[in-house]
This record gives sequence, C-alpha cells and structure tokens, in this order.
Amino acid sequence: MVLNDIEKLDKMIFGSLCGYSLMSCVSLAAVNIFIALTTVLAIMRFVRKRPAIDMPKQYFKPIAIFFVTLFFLMIISPDFDASIKKFWLFVYRMIPFIAVLAFIKDKHQIYTLITLIIISVTTADIYAIWQGMHGDYRAKAFGGHPMDLAGILVQWIPMLLIMSIDNQWCAQRKYIVAALLIGCAAVLFNGTRGAWITLAIIMPTAVFMYHNETKKMMVYVLIAIMAVGILVYNVPELNARMVTLTDKSFQSNSERILMWNSAWKMFYDYPLTGVGLGTYAHRYQTEYISPKALERNLGHAHNNFLQMLAETGIVGFLSFCFMFGSFLYYTFKDWRQFHYTAALMFFSATCGIILQGLTEFTFGNRIVMTLYFFLMALYLQYIKQCSKCLTQQEI
Repeated sequence: MVLNDIEKLDKMIFGSLCGYSLMSCVSLAAVNIFIALTTVLAIMRFVRKRPAIDMPKQYFKPIAIFFVTLFFLMIISPDFDASIKKFWLFVYRMIPFIAVLAFIKDKHQIYTLITLIIISVTTADIYAIWQGMHGDYRAKAFGGHPMDLAGILVQWIPMLLIMSIDNQWCAQRKYIVAALLIGCAAVLFNGTRGAWITLAIIMPTAVFMYHNETKKMMVYVLIAIMAVGILVYNVPELNARMVTLTDKSFQSNSERILMWNSAWKMFYDYPLTGVGLGTYAHRYQTEYISPKALERNLGHAHNNFLQMLAETGIVGFLSFCFMFGSFLYYTFKDWRQFHYTAALMFFSATCGIILQGLTEFTFGNRIVMTLYFFLMALYLQYIKQCSKCLTQQEI
C-alpha cells in the first residue's frame, strides 16, 4: 500500500503543508482541510515509524509551560465546556507547527514553504488593494474581518523588508520587493490603525538592527514612511482614519477603553486564575459590560495582555509573558550571536504580534496565530540546518 511507504508518506505530508502554505491567507476552509489532512497523515506516519522531533529546549520549555498552565486552568474553570473548547483551539493551531518540526528536514523544503506563503500573502494583498480601490477602506481580502489581514501583514511586511535587503535573497529580490510594496499598499487600504503604528515602529527598527554599521537603509525606510504619510494625508478617507488615532470620543477608541476597564475589573475580582478560560465574552456581556458601552456583543478585550489577565489571572498571564518573552530573547540572541537573517525576521514578526496585540486580541485569531507558529517551526528547522552546516565546516 502507498500509505505504508514511509518515504511516500513524508512526501504526502510535505505536499499537505505546501497546500496549507498556499492557502494560509486565502481560504480558511482550505486551511482547515489541509490541517486535517496533515493530522491524518502524521498519525499514520507516527504509527508506522515515529519521527525524531528535536526542538531546542529554550523554545520548547516556555511553550510547554504555557500549555500545561492552560490545561490546569481548563480543569479548574467554572465553565469546563467553554474552557475545553478554547483549549482545543489553542492546540489545533499548533498542528502545522508540530508537523514542520517532525517532517521538514532540509532547506529546500523550507524555502518552498516560505515561497508559497509569500504567494498566498501577496494574493490576499492584491485582492485587498482591489477592494480599497473600489471604496472599501477596511479591506479584509479573503478573511472574515480586517483584523485577519492586519495580523498577517504585521508579521510579513517586516519579514519581506528584511529579505529585500539581505544578500541571501538577491536572486529573488525583485519579486520580494514587489511583494513588499503590494503589502504596504494593502495595509493602507486595510485601515487597521494599530497595524499602521506597529509597522511604523518595527520597520525602521528592523533595518537599524540589520544595518548596524551603515545607516543608509534607515534613511530609505524613513523616506518611505514619510511618503506613505503624505499619501495618507492627501487621501481623505485614509486621512480621516488616521485622525481618529488620538480622538477619545471616536467610538472604536472609547469602546476599547471601556473593554479594557472591564477586563481589568475581571482580573481584580479573580486575580489568581481569572474568570475562566474561554468565558470572557459571556462574563463581559452579562456582568462586566459598562453602561456606557454602545457595542454589546463584543467577545474579546482587544488586548492580548488584558485578555489573558481577565480569563486566566496572574497564573496564565505570567506563562503567556514568559512564552513570548522567551521568543523575543532567544531570537534576538541568535541574531546577535550568529547573525541569522531568519532570527531577525522572526524577531520582527513576534514584535508585530505583540505590538498590534496592545489594541487587538491577536493571540485569539486562529488564522494569524496558526501562521505565526508555522513560521516559528520553519525558523527552528532553518537554524538547525545552519547549525549542522557550521559543525561540518568546523570538522
């Protein structure tokens, strides 16, 4: 039988991950199909012969601590049904992550998957630009909400920027630059203000870190940001969106402030373990919503940290901070010590998730976080291959 052949099973898993990569920003239904297919094939492969999964302990430990903590909080939750559903969603998004660690073993496969994701992102960006040019200044491309596209772009635009100035990608530079410019246009039409601020911070910072000796590229990036600012200023719809950033009376801003206050009250009332994993929406709408709130059916706190404090208390919050703090620390360390471009790319993507997460619950977005952890696995496999090359050169 074909499925009893380990080599063919591995190829089928790689093909399924290619399908996920190509559809990652285009179709949630297709993403779910490819994740389910990957799961079935991976189980068959594990039964036939268990693959070696060698994950660096500095990344494995914080992830393990976070999920063990969530499992404990699920067990003691006052609403076990809601908590187990939320816990499963967190586990589900890790399936492509585990599959990459188990079955992706060479750089060619990694480059293929990265290329397919770039195609997927760029396809979504082009559609978002089309939507924007037809009057939709909250373009969401193929997603169900503009925040889906925003969460993808705060990861990918800095990564594309770094790839565009790195010599390793010089053969593909014109395509990467084109994808970068298309992404920048798409994020403008997407209209997510938190993404605009996030990218305005991360992009010059990433270039500064990359070119730590010559600052010419920093000047170019600042000029580009100024050009975007001029464009926003001269397009009335974008300008109106930008002006609302500091307007406390603007409904989106005032509602966020009310939600943040409510989330803090939940934490204040249940400081140790929170109101219960997955129960924020119900508790907010029935007990903690402000009388001043105009939007009555919101399901999250529009802030990663306040959401974790409200639902999981200080216990879950600390494990969450430890996990993302570890990601930032070790990717920065890899960049400083080994000058891996991939380390700087993933460091920038993590910063994107965290910074935008100050005004949006990015960690609760299935599309965004599944792609984020998928990228992490590709990064870990890439640096493993780089380490092997260095070891062989030393020998």
